[in-house]
Amino acid sequence: MSIHENPKGNKNTEELLNTLNAADSVRALEQYVEKLDQEAYPCSFRDYFLSCPQVEALGKAEVIRRSGLDRTYGYQILSGLKEPSRDKLLCLCLAAGLDDMQTRRVLELAKTGILYARNRRDSVILFAIRKGLSVIDTNLLLAEFGEDTLST
Repeated sequence: MSIHENPKGNKNTEELLNTLNAADSVRALEQYVEKLDQEAYPCSFRDYFLSCPQVEALGKAEVIRRSGLDRTYGYQILSGLKEPSRDKLLCLCLAAGLDDMQTRRVLELAKTGILYARNRRDSVILFAIRKGLSVIDTNLLLAEFGEDTLST
């Protein structure tokens, strides 16, 4: 199974709550949380991002160039030396042409918060992703709607 597929056999919320309720010590809670982390985040956002077909087709250098990020900083993010902000991840996802589900997964794995359709700024970004807009065009659209642009 590739890291782009949903793993089968994940427990539903009720089963997880039952397991959590059965935890009768701090050690049991630690074991539960550790297992939960392993199931929820089987790979890093970098591994996932770099294995996306769009990123593989473009290559790191082109994705970083299109993102508008400083070249050195972009490579540091993709090599794991720097932990990027949500905006920087969004710039990389837009630059690579990832769809909304791939972008969501990158944000989940990076634990930066997914795009939320009820949030005005996030809605504009989701629209841009679905329309395949560049980082520059996304920033122009954000500005047009009076929202903060993506920081590069």
